[in-house]
Amino acid sequence: MKDKKKIYIHIGPHKTGTTTIQIGLFNNREVLLRKGILVPTAGDVFPNVCGNHNLVWELRGDDRFYPSAGLWKDLLQEITETKAEKIIITSEDFAFLNIDQINHVESLLRDFTVSIVTYTRRQDAVLFSIWTQVLKTGKHENVPISFYHWLESRNYYHPIADYANLYRNWAMVFGEENLIIRVLEKTQMRGTLFQDFLFACGNINTDKIIEPENQNISPGIKTLVLIQEMQKRIKGGLKSRQREEIIKFLLEFSEKQEWNIKKANLINRDLFNEIITRYGDGNQYIASKYFGRNELFLDTFQEKELTCFKLEGFHAEELLDLFAFEIEKLFKCKSGIVDWEILESEYLALKGELDRIHASRSWKWLQRLRAVRRKMCIRFKGSK
Repeated sequence: MKDKKKIYIHIGPHKTGTTTIQIGLFNNREVLLRKGILVPTAGDVFPNVCGNHNLVWELRGDDRFYPSAGLWKDLLQEITETKAEKIIITSEDFAFLNIDQINHVESLLRDFTVSIVTYTRRQDAVLFSIWTQVLKTGKHENVPISFYHWLESRNYYHPIADYANLYRNWAMVFGEENLIIRVLEKTQMRGTLFQDFLFACGNINTDKIIEPENQNISPGIKTLVLIQEMQKRIKGGLKSRQREEIIKFLLEFSEKQEWNIKKANLINRDLFNEIITRYGDGNQYIASKYFGRNELFLDTFQEKELTCFKLEGFHAEELLDLFAFEIEKLFKCKSGIVDWEILESEYLALKGELDRIHASRSWKWLQRLRAVRRKMCIRFKGSK
């Protein structure tokens, strides 16, 4: 009797290097196929990255579900037709499935041997990453701008970081023996993240594999301060997509200025202990159940000096250059998301702060600011 095909379902969760892994799978799709591993296209929704998110959205009835992006029946057809003996499915949104939906996945894949691949990352880093991600997308207007207030509003809890609850659900359906749990620490991984992932998926030979670059780099302290200040000033009156565009241009400018080199550090030892204690029982359960030890994470907390930066710390030229860059981008935007209403709101939001900062600056800077404003007033009048 021929052995069943082996399916590895990578369930993330979010903030555990999933984008890096998925870009690695995209870059190596043909190489992996020659090695007998299929990375299916059914459910892919984003360019240049392998992520079968549409399959999850189909199960969840998600608004983003798009039938032409591929259904479960399309995935099953790909698996049936391929000569590959191993199949890798990936989406961090698998981590959002409830027990009934996980059972449905099991019923769809009952004719195959299935293993679940997942990563854990220390919760202090995960929570900080979630907060910065939400803040920098500009999607959510009511998210506390302060990291500490955000933590307190959630009682230091986020379901993405609750690994014990996540693993119990998948183990209940697929069996504990079929969970492959990896810890996102250099001391516990085999090489790079992508190399470690290939090891988790049946120790895949890494010969001729193209190594992906790390993705979703966190913003530096200067960038983070600007995002916070911008969010304060454009709060109210703008649609979600409009805020996203404005913050996107800010991030593009900050990258050009290399403001992300100095990272933000807002977590001291007391806050670290508060966060880890919140997840202590769950982490210990995983460590004991799957690793036969008391501690899940082995890297010790390295206390570093907290980063402190305020808007006043920017040079006048930096803020003026940012302002000019934003205006130029907004003028050129052809997406239909940004219109003159947004441009005017952006201008009004920034000009008050620039007035205050430049009140004590030299005549040269005041003249430059006035010139920008005159140009803006002309464009506003001409557009109406």
